[in-house]
Amino acid sequence: MSNISDVTLLIGTIATSAGTIFGIGLSIYTLTRKEAQNFKLSVREHQILVNPSPGYSNKKKYTNLRVINIGGRPLRISSAGYAFLNYDSGAIFADSVRNSSIGVDVDNVYDYLGDETGKPAKKISYYYATSLTGKTRKVYMTPRLIVWGRDLLSKSKIWKKPALHETKDGKKK
Repeated sequence: MSNISDVTLLIGTIATSAGTIFGIGLSIYTLTRKEAQNFKLSVREHQILVNPSPGYSNKKKYTNLRVINIGGRPLRISSAGYAFLNYDSGAIFADSVRNSSIGVDVDNVYDYLGDETGKPAKKISYYYATSLTGKTRKVYMTPRLIVWGRDLLSKSKIWKKPALHETKDGKKK
């Protein structure tokens, strides 16, 4: 009789130990499977709003920059905008400045709308969003090879524009 109770006790001990190790491993996996703040972006240009909220018009075209929180914790975006291909200028969406205190919960989205009426006809290199922790994501609108090539060439002396020189009468030539 004592042999059966010893075997039962051994099986129970092994099953309990395996269950505990599995539970601890599963807890560690669920805590570390997603990065603390991880997000991705989606861009749609030339959008017309059907039922605009106050401050927007259905006669204008907007660029929709959607921030999708795929991380394990809520997220706050400090700035969202775009940069032109020549990197000398760009813009920040007014929504990102006004609504920087709005948090994006886990597995939720937040849309930033940018008015396209005053946007110059320059080629946009990429749209970006930066979180409060400093993590930046970009969506390239031109092929990355062109962007990197222009960046490399702009650092060389061949590509740079000559500096403006002043003449004796104070005019720039």
